[in-house]
Amino acid sequence: MKASPLLLLPLLFLACNREKPLHAIHGEAFGTIYEIMYAGAEDDLRTALLSDSLFRACNSEFSIFDSLSLISRLNRNETDSLDEGLCKVISRSIELSEATGGAFDITVGSLVNAWGFGNTGRQIPSQQTVDSLMQLTGYRKIQVDDSRIRKDDKRIQLNLNAIVKGYIVDRTAELLGRRHPDLLVNIGGEIACRGRRPNGQPWTIGIQLPTNDSMETGTYTHRFHLQEGKAVATSGDYRRYLTDSTGRRYSHIIDPRTGRSEQSDLLSATVIAEDCMTADAVATACMVLGKKGSLELMAGHPEWAACIISHENGKWAVTTTRNFPKSLP
Repeated sequence: MKASPLLLLPLLFLACNREKPLHAIHGEAFGTIYEIMYAGAEDDLRTALLSDSLFRACNSEFSIFDSLSLISRLNRNETDSLDEGLCKVISRSIELSEATGGAFDITVGSLVNAWGFGNTGRQIPSQQTVDSLMQLTGYRKIQVDDSRIRKDDKRIQLNLNAIVKGYIVDRTAELLGRRHPDLLVNIGGEIACRGRRPNGQPWTIGIQLPTNDSMETGTYTHRFHLQEGKAVATSGDYRRYLTDSTGRRYSHIIDPRTGRSEQSDLLSATVIAEDCMTADAVATACMVLGKKGSLELMAGHPEWAACIISHENGKWAVTTTRNFPKSLP
């Protein structure tokens, strides 16, 4: 599972039109780059201030790197009380864990830390350590009731990084959408849109072939129109990993079912869903499940669509579900 929100720009939206004013705000947040595009009257300062204020508030809720954040206090068992945002994210996380057969699971915090992708240095844990921490892992070991969380074991550590960036995208789009009905929010490649581009066409998204450089634009293998009100997210293991003495790579995505770094045949998974929070979590689950498991998951959930990239026989292999938008010329 994603240990910190650093998967930078596996998607990049492409919005090029000159018919009506199109404005963009850029910045850095949550260890990545964000961009907000909107059509209409320019109010960059007001929109930027609203965004920055929201991002600061979200950081104080969800950041495992901030010792004073609410999630850090929950992990230290200083409180069991959830605010509205955490209640929504944790409750939805449990639902998505069930839907993905446990391939997505926010109780992997101890494992993520043991592998060095949390707030500790990178390392490869022993099998004994993994086996021990698996006793603290499992979405059925937490419950949410009346805005409070209950853990079966107080040592359970939550890590929301595989879903929270998508949630923040949703919150940003909702907040700014009140001022700008034609809007696209992109935080590190997690994207939600409202309305359309100024020329009346849907927003256009490009899926990038995997690159090792998070600042590299790379080649776009699939460009498509994102349906109004939908969201898209990508998960990948090609930029954040650790290497042992033999050169073997270990992904930052932890398989909650085994406690090990995932070893799927996918390089990236792009998911379209009804909201970015869902797309974010399901994309991570696909990375854990691999190509065959991902396609089986999608077949059971026609409300989601996926484009998965694997490396087969020395070549890129791009596979899309039937309901994924067709590639534009």
